Amino acid sequence: MLSNPVVVHFKDGNITKGYLKKFAFYRDEFILLEVDKKNKIKSKGEKSIDVANIKAIFFVRDLEGNKDYQERLDMAREGFGDRVEVTFDDGEHIVGYAKDHSAKQNGFILYPADSNSNNYIVGVFHSSIKDIKVMEGELATA
Repeated sequence: MLSNPVVVHFKDGNITKGYLKKFAFYRDEFILLEVDKKNKIKSKGEKSIDVANIKAIFFVRDLEGNKDYQERLDMAREGFGDRVEVTFDDGEHIVGYAKDHSAKQNGFILYPADSNSNNYIVGVFHSSIKDIKVMEGELATA
């Protein structure tokens, strides 16, 4: 069974779009069905991905996205866990909510702060994280 569309960010800066097979944080690898520039699955696009090379997997609503959309980082989301800021080793920051961001498995699920984001879930890998900070303070409501 295929996942919804994903954008896989590798630690080396490369990005690949496609669909996942056999993905779980307790596994050391998964299968990615890559897509071409028209977002169609490549005929020979199935490849095994080692999670040691992954920064994060962005589960998206649309592979095209909207480059003009400005995500709101100050939105409150009840029932999604702690509001956290994740800083990756490459300096990128992402703000969202996580129920369990401990290092029990290879990674954890982060729900973006902005529920209107094209990213509806982010699979964050611990091996690519520099820091996780639990955030507090006044937030806007949707």
